[in-house]
Amino acid sequence: MIRTSKMVQIAGKYELVENKNFYEFMVKMGIPEEHALKANEAKSIMEVEVDGNKVRLISDAQRQNLVAELILNEEVDERMPLGNIVKSTATLDDNVLTIKSKESDGKIGTRIYTFSDTGVEMV
Repeated sequence: MIRTSKMVQIAGKYELVENKNFYEFMVKMGIPEEHALKANEAKSIMEVEVDGNKVRLISDAQRQNLVAELILNEEVDERMPLGNIVKSTATLDDNVLTIKSKESDGKIGTRIYTFSDTGVEMV
């Protein structure tokens, strides 16, 4: 018997419904608390584009747009909301995109995006 699994579609547009631990992540990554609070309260649309081993995250927030261009399993420079640059490495395991980011002072933060047929959850 051959068992097949259905691959979840990752590329698409997603509307933010709820933030989980996003404020804490931003503060850990050195974002001032007042900016982290505003970012945590903002409602945004995130578009995900996938082209081979390249993943592009486009966040359309109320006050600014951010684009993260990642290459799976490679460290790249990623611009954070306040303009600081972190070193980020993305991995994709089935329907889970994990991004580990490292600040210049050594602080490390992790974002985990879990995609399903009903949407995406970021923790």
